[in-house]
Amino acid sequence: MKTYFKSHDNTQFWQYDHLQNLLLCIVDDGCKQGIFQRCDLDAINVVRQFSKEDIQDIPYCNRLYFSSSKAEFHHKYRKVFQEAMIAFDSIVISTQNK
Repeated sequence: MKTYFKSHDNTQFWQYDHLQNLLLCIVDDGCKQGIFQRCDLDAINVVRQFSKEDIQDIPYCNRLYFSSSKAEFHHKYRKVFQEAMIAFDSIVISTQNK
């Protein structure tokens, strides 16, 4: 079972795998982009905060996290991954030309 959610400003997206206790995070904040995975004990705190806000039906203006669809998460994943590959290729090409 997986839970998908995002930050209020749509710059971070998370996928939490409940069976493996893994939190996959995508950051797409202008010049900061990245995909990373957390498996530490604090990773669950992010998911708990999202669940707490969702269950208690906290007003949207006070929430930190919102639900996200699987499709929205994968779209953002592909975008960040492709841009990272383009950046990596440009670094490799520039070092080969020296």
